[in-house]
Amino acid sequence: MPRIKGVLMSSKIESKEKTEKKVKLNVDGKDIELNSFVDKIFKSTILGLIKPLKGVKNPKKVTIKIN
Repeated sequence: MPRIKGVLMSSKIESKEKTEKKVKLNVDGKDIELNSFVDKIFKSTILGLIKPLKGVKNPKKVTIKIN
C-alpha cells in the first residue's frame, strides 16, 4: 500500500507544478496572460538557450528586455 500512496502523492505534485505559472510577459506596458502550454514552452526554450552559456549555472530568475 505505501507504494500506491507515493504514486498518488507524486501525481498530485506533478499536477500542481503544471498549473503553476512561471513566465510573465509584458508587451508595451501591457501584461499578456499565458496559458500553461505557452508558459511551459517559453520557460523551456529560454532556459535551454541560456543554460549552456558560460557563467550560467542554475538560474533562478531571468529577465530579458527587447527594445
